[in-house]
Order: sequence, then structure tokens, then C-alpha cells
Amino acid sequence: QPGVAVQPVSQFLERFRLFDNRVELGKRYVSAQHRAELFDLTPLGFQAGKRAFDFIVALLGLLLLFPIFIVIARWVKRDTPGPAFYRGPRMGRNGRIFQMLKFRTMFENSESYSGPRLTVRGDSRITPLGKWLRDTKINELPQLWNVLKGEMSFVGPRPLSIEDLRIMRREQSPEYCARTRLQNKAGL
Repeated sequence: QPGVAVQPVSQFLERFRLFDNRVELGKRYVSAQHRAELFDLTPLGFQAGKRAFDFIVALLGLLLLFPIFIVIARWVKRDTPGPAFYRGPRMGRNGRIFQMLKFRTMFENSESYSGPRLTVRGDSRITPLGKWLRDTKINELPQLWNVLKGEMSFVGPRPLSIEDLRIMRREQSPEYCARTRLQNKAGL
């Protein structure tokens, strides 16, 4: 839009030192690569720190957003018959299957599940409220529950459905798929 300044999130966060790739040490900066050696953050320690961050932020997010979740869940149920939430099987770290939680954005009928796997603009399976929820990404917020449970993380690869993962394994090397998808927790 004219008059609206747009910049990458990383540049915005670097202003506040929240996403800087370096640590200041006196008058020298240490790269993220050497940070683990410098502060003795072993991979296990790093994973524990990342899990603690995920847990605390997800818990705070759920507590703050809980009233909004209730309003949206009622809105979804009032908009179309069916459950307020969609639970879809996804494969996470080390091939563990979990149920990813989202606000339901499609009509609850057989055509919604028998159609193409991906949605396109103007897809008739998406409810009017669902379109808005998808456009604003609010439908993704219940995944904070998955982060709180440790099934997902704030940073990681997009969680794929089991069928999408099978297709990916066929089209790409199984080693690539295992290395990029199954060694990390799925990301929010």
C-alpha cells in the first residue's frame, strides 16, 4: 500500500537486539556459531533453553489469548455446524505423529475432505469466517497448545501431513527428508 513502510521482521527485531546474530562481548562481537562454545551451550543445553522459551511464551500467549479463543470458537460454531477446532495428524521430530490444532476454517462435510489437499483462492470449501481467519492467520493460534505440549516449537520446519511427507519422500531423497523434517520439531 502507498505510504506504508515494509521491512523484514529480522531487521525490525535487530533494532531491539531481539534477533541479532551476534553477542556483544566487551567491544567485540561473537557470531552465533561461536556463541555455544563461548558460553558452553551444549546442544542439550541449547535444546533445554529453547524448550523453556517455547514453554514460557506459549503459556503466556495462551493465558492472554484465552478470552479471544472463546469468542472465536463460539463464532466458528455459530457460523457453521461442526467443531470449533480442526485436529490434523502431522509428523514431528523423529517421526512422532501428533494432532495439530487449528480453528476450523472449512465446512464440516465430506467434500471438504475429498477435494484437493491444498486450498486455492475462492475455494468453495472454506467458510466466510474461515477466509478471514486464514487471511489474518488467527486460525493458527491454537497451535500454541502444541508448542506448550512440546510437539511443536516456535522455530522449525512447517509441520507436514503424513500424506504430504510420503509424497515428499518419493519426490526427494529420503535422507534429505529425514534430515530437514524429522530431526527438528515442527514450527509454528
